[in-house]
Amino acid sequence: MKKIIFLLVLLIITSFIYSQNDIKEMFEKSWNTNDTFEKKQIREKIIDLSPDSEYGLFCKAWIFSVNDDNNTAIEYYTKSIKKNENFWQSYYNRGISYHKLEMFYEAVYDYFKVIELQPNFAEVYFNRGVSFYYLKKYDDAISDINKAIELNYKRAEIYYYKAYILTQKGKYTDAIFNYNLAIELKADYLEAYYNRGWAFISTESYKLAISDFNKVIELNNNNEEAYYSRGYVFYILKEYYKAIIDNNKAIELNSNYFEAYHLRGKAYFKLKEYKIAISNYSIAIEINPKYSYAYVDRGYAYIELGNKNEGCKDFNKAIELGNFLFILLPEEYNKYCK
Repeated sequence: MKKIIFLLVLLIITSFIYSQNDIKEMFEKSWNTNDTFEKKQIREKIIDLSPDSEYGLFCKAWIFSVNDDNNTAIEYYTKSIKKNENFWQSYYNRGISYHKLEMFYEAVYDYFKVIELQPNFAEVYFNRGVSFYYLKKYDDAISDINKAIELNYKRAEIYYYKAYILTQKGKYTDAIFNYNLAIELKADYLEAYYNRGWAFISTESYKLAISDFNKVIELNNNNEEAYYSRGYVFYILKEYYKAIIDNNKAIELNSNYFEAYHLRGKAYFKLKEYKIAISNYSIAIEINPKYSYAYVDRGYAYIELGNKNEGCKDFNKAIELGNFLFILLPEEYNKYCK
């Protein structure tokens, strides 16, 4: 009996010594590895050995976050922080969970705390920059992303987000430069090609825009937005049949794509196929009754067919929905509907 008790005590002491001496080292190994399977194995072992330590609580939180239970993950990261208020990894991961729940102010608060404790951790500046972006604090977002780059955080995503934010600020040439850097680092970066295409449209570089949308389609030939976007460029270039073909494909892939019906209607209007244009505008309105642009363009098509009454009804509906065309240009409205 005494021997059994002795062995149990020895086992408890050994376990205690093991957890005190090695748990932190195990955690650091799990933090630094990029192998998800290895990370999971180590963290499950930490939970077994030291479930109520800051490391064990962190690992429990991480498991919940991996399973998309971010609310529970936040609870456990908070418990971990209460065990050790300087445990910056828990603040960082809690910030990620807040971000996933679109609680961006809370995420930013946690990222500030990480920077206070670990000022040279590049990834936190990137993450805070993304949270600032969603809060529409674009200057703060750019500042943080630049800091991450300064700290040698060279990932395609960082240049992509910087470019995306620059487009929101209307700095399309700078945005294109950063999309280029993102694509250099990740040659199959579909979203970067797509958004660079729209930046090229904003700089009237239409052939380059078409090239980017072609690349998106090459990477994913079921991307309806790429067909719509390329069709939009063809429409600008007055290649109306090509615009129609691309929007046919966009609609084939997504039968509720009201913008594609609208754009296809505009192309038919330019070809003087007013009844077909009206049919497309009407489908767009059926899908989205608040889409004011379709009412405006259907109104013009009705007027071309000599039906001013229906045309003015559509113009009035567009005004009711807040379309500014006739508010800014009342003479345009009065020309038909006075």
